[in-house]
Amino acid sequence: MSEVPKICRLVDFVRMVAEDFNVEAPGIVVGGLEKVKEKCGAEANGCYNYVDKQIVLYKDAGLETLLHEFCHHLQYVRSGEKYGEAFKNLEQPHCMRPHEEEAKSFAYAYELFYRGKFREMGLEHGFE
Repeated sequence: MSEVPKICRLVDFVRMVAEDFNVEAPGIVVGGLEKVKEKCGAEANGCYNYVDKQIVLYKDAGLETLLHEFCHHLQYVRSGEKYGEAFKNLEQPHCMRPHEEEAKSFAYAYELFYRGKFREMGLEHGFE
């Protein structure tokens, strides 16, 4: 295994995924529950901060969470960075919002595709 810290390998992985989708890679923030709660406004495994174009991840989050949040980045960038177009129906319960349903499907669909590379880069057991 490489001596490069996991966070660097995680950034490289996200850059690779961004290249696959022909978008600029988002920033990455990794931390414990307190940091994630501070950045996301709630206890979660991750979130996408569209203002800073950053994916915020709990240090023990996995590939599915990363891909879910990457999808939000993709939604935002492809909307022309228009929050209201990327993230609609915010009055609905979280899990019923169209962008959340799309992100769940995206993560499910691409997890198998990226799993081998994710493991090869030593990222399957947390990011710190």
